[in-house]
Amino acid sequence: SDRAESSMHAMEGHGQPEGQPAGGVLEGFFGGDSAVGQSPTDPLPTTRLFAAGGDWTDSQGKTVRLAQWEGHPVLLGFVFTHCPDMCPTLVQNLKKALARLPPATRDNTRVILVSFDPQRDTPAALDAFAKKYGLASPVWTLLRAPEETLRPLAQAVGFYSEKAGKGFSHIQLVLAANSRGVFTRRFQRGLENSDWLAGKLDQALNASQPLRD
Repeated sequence: SDRAESSMHAMEGHGQPEGQPAGGVLEGFFGGDSAVGQSPTDPLPTTRLFAAGGDWTDSQGKTVRLAQWEGHPVLLGFVFTHCPDMCPTLVQNLKKALARLPPATRDNTRVILVSFDPQRDTPAALDAFAKKYGLASPVWTLLRAPEETLRPLAQAVGFYSEKAGKGFSHIQLVLAANSRGVFTRRFQRGLENSDWLAGKLDQALNASQPLRD
């Protein structure tokens, strides 16, 4: 509900400070003084997921490009493996929602989790995280990339975080893209409700164009 979503946003403690330029998302992403991003009602990225450039490294140390997932609907999320609570919770909620999808959608969907802590999230760290939470290939893929590859994607989708002690204070963000890489919906609230999420994911993953509630 809108009330539940507002409560979650308040607990996250993140908002866009007045007078901050939109470009501040990069400062927030890499631990600047302010965290700036987009709300779930902001326009979806117009760039297709599979057009995002750069080389990425998976949990097995292999170099990959996002274009190789073309033909599959994709859920794109952001995590860091040292996260004590929000990232593991996000993963568990996605697993529950995926289990509730119709088999035809579930079997064809791929989940890409991008680390926003590339200094610590080595392929070995990503692999350990995947094994700990049962994120099996080919459905689940964890990726890392250098900042010059990571920054454009984070900026495009409106992900933000800021350093907090040894970790990060960050939003939960998942985006759905169809099999052509068109972003169809962003999820920043309601991720804890797996029944609701499953229904929305089924619509978004199979949509030909962006959805609006």
